[in-house]
Amino acid sequence: MEKFCLILIGDSSRKVESDVLKVLNKQPLARHISFISSVEQPEWAEWMKAKQRSMAGIGEGAAGCLIAHRRAWALLLAEGFEHALILESDARLTKYGKKHLENFISNLTGDGMNIVHFGTHESNLLIPRLGNCLRWSLRNVTREFLDRCILKFISPVLVVRKFPFSTHAYFINLKTARELLEIPPNFLAPIDVLLNAYSQVRANRVAAVRTPLFVQSLNSESLTRKFGR
Repeated sequence: MEKFCLILIGDSSRKVESDVLKVLNKQPLARHISFISSVEQPEWAEWMKAKQRSMAGIGEGAAGCLIAHRRAWALLLAEGFEHALILESDARLTKYGKKHLENFISNLTGDGMNIVHFGTHESNLLIPRLGNCLRWSLRNVTREFLDRCILKFISPVLVVRKFPFSTHAYFINLKTARELLEIPPNFLAPIDVLLNAYSQVRANRVAAVRTPLFVQSLNSESLTRKFGR
């Protein structure tokens, strides 16, 4: 397996770091990136300028998230690794992820995919909560049943040209990180919107895992939501 680094975004990433390192026998180099940085940073100066426009775009939380992911990509370049597993502090391994993460990453480094999303930000529709019931449909429930009750018995399945509107857990290679960093941040859209748009081009080779290896924790408040998109 080619060397890769684990990049953690957020001020409370110890839980996800511990869980991931337990299932990786070849422990990667871990790094920690602050989610919200000081306003003296050049990127924040650009966001402050953007706020003055009539079409100001994203709020402080989403701007901080965008900046943090760009710094994660820059760290990948600086450290000289071929790939990075980037996790936000609210990412949590699923049981499926604990079983398949290491082997999946080993295989992923050689299959030519540029970005692979490892998780989902949605709750399990099969759990009878009021919020889930409002989203029930034959298509959604059938897909949820397939993902969580059938596909979990086989190795992870990729869906190409898909990047969910979430950035809490994804795998990226060095070449793609370099290309994305060449795009100046305009703060008109959050990072998940940017990567979703990037995924729509077939040549960019972006995919998502059908059965989640990670989910977003419901017990910790998203800083993007706290500070506003």
